[in-house]
Amino acid sequence: MVLTHRMLAGAILAVGLTLTGCSSDGDRPAPPAADSGAALNSATAQSVVDAIVAADLAAPNAHDDTAQRCPKIGCLQAVTTDTVTVLKFPSTGTALRHLGQLPDGYGIEDFVVVFDPAVPAEQRTRYQRAISGAVR
Repeated sequence: MVLTHRMLAGAILAVGLTLTGCSSDGDRPAPPAADSGAALNSATAQSVVDAIVAADLAAPNAHDDTAQRCPKIGCLQAVTTDTVTVLKFPSTGTALRHLGQLPDGYGIEDFVVVFDPAVPAEQRTRYQRAISGAVR
């Protein structure tokens, strides 16, 4: 009978610890989902273009293209230059879906950058470093 009481006490302890462990997980907020809309960064499409220029890379004739582009593709901001178009989306998931539709683009967090075909591949790496620095 003593063995049965020990087994019962062990089972009760195990259940209690399991329930305690489960309840403490509920106290922590869940991480944001890819499409939660939570702000990933404070960068804007214009600040990314500014970072490109600061890195001594070409981005001439920059202009806000939000009204023309964003209603069609669901972005929040768009800045177009002669070398790149920088698009900011409401979430990483939305950005990735748009990036998947492009033959040649670069995505980081909630941004998609579309390169003009005239920008050589070896120079795109320099653009990507500047963009990455601006977003993070």
